[in-house]
Amino acid sequence: MRFRGKNEKGEPVELPVRVRTADDHKEIYAHGAMGGFFFNYHYRLDFYRDDFPPIKNVTMINNELVPDSVTEVNRTILASLYLSPVFAKELRNWLDKNIAKMEAQYGEIALPASDKDEEDNDAVAKIKKEA
Repeated sequence: MRFRGKNEKGEPVELPVRVRTADDHKEIYAHGAMGGFFFNYHYRLDFYRDDFPPIKNVTMINNELVPDSVTEVNRTILASLYLSPVFAKELRNWLDKNIAKMEAQYGEIALPASDKDEEDNDAVAKIKKEA
């Protein structure tokens, strides 16, 4: 975000922004985010970390996790941010720009498949089969 002011001649100028870290600043590593708009005046963004059960509490066969042996994942909300709609859009634009730069340098970031992706693939396969 840019801030504008006026100089002594009344001309518009961009104000410098000095950045500092808050005394209670924390750094966190998040596995994901969730949230959404509340009413029409702010956006809530919760950052979370997922913790799986200790390895001794799950079943492993040939060094692979047996899916049914995990019965619960603990999701901990690490921080909640409330953003104005304007800042939510600015954040999206900033992320899009920086992710594009990263992918240009290192290649596409692969996302894990979701259940919706599998449903979409099943629907496409069904349509192809019926055609």
